[in-house]
Amino acid sequence: MTEARPTVNARLRRMLRFATHQPYHRLVDLNYRLGAVALPKRVGSTTFRSYDLLHLHGRDWLREALLDDVDAGDVVIDAGAHTGVYSLAIASIEPDACVHAVEPEPVAANRLRRNVSLNAYEPRIAVHELALGAGEGQVPFFRSVYPEMGSLLPDRAAFAEAFVRGTVKVTVTTLDEGVASGRFPPPDHVKIDVEGAEADVLAGAATTISEHRPHLYIDIHDRPDHPGHAAAIRRQLCSCGYHLRERGDAIIAHPGD
Repeated sequence: MTEARPTVNARLRRMLRFATHQPYHRLVDLNYRLGAVALPKRVGSTTFRSYDLLHLHGRDWLREALLDDVDAGDVVIDAGAHTGVYSLAIASIEPDACVHAVEPEPVAANRLRRNVSLNAYEPRIAVHELALGAGEGQVPFFRSVYPEMGSLLPDRAAFAEAFVRGTVKVTVTTLDEGVASGRFPPPDHVKIDVEGAEADVLAGAATTISEHRPHLYIDIHDRPDHPGHAAAIRRQLCSCGYHLRERGDAIIAHPGD
């Protein structure tokens, strides 16, 4: 009986999270539909506004490190931009940076555009409705009941107490193709938060990493189907001559000399 107790407790915690998160997501959906409230979110000494009701990730170590590193004139690729938590913060704190926000899910991409327009950040942020990965084509994107957990991988969209609530076809390309074609300028910084597909993004960015040596900010997500996922990413970055800093599931990789 005692052996089953942690599992029961874990299930109860998941049920409780689901019960509390769902009303919030419904309110956010309603707010985006109505455009009723655009609350300010503080970033250092400045603010930006968005239709998200909470300033999620506002104190994330990864985001704070990126904001500290970005200088005027830098090019930032925000892979997995969602509704703009990182992109809007960068444009707010460093107006002369050039941000390319990459988000494949159509609803999130539309919300991202609305938040960019709300702040009149169109000159600072370019929105690309596509995914970055290891190849090019059309692939299914798995929408999660938790919108920020949508993924190209069904297991990630249904992680923990979440579940897949539908799919949509999205365009995927590589960062290397984007740079070679001129869609993206060579980046100084690349943030990757793509719900388990981090290794694919890095595989599709091999030439960009080798030739342009951008700073990398990666949120690594668990892959139950691939237990060595995080270790493989670390080995790949080290083999490219990057120095790693880590905290929790986040990795910052700076190019070596």
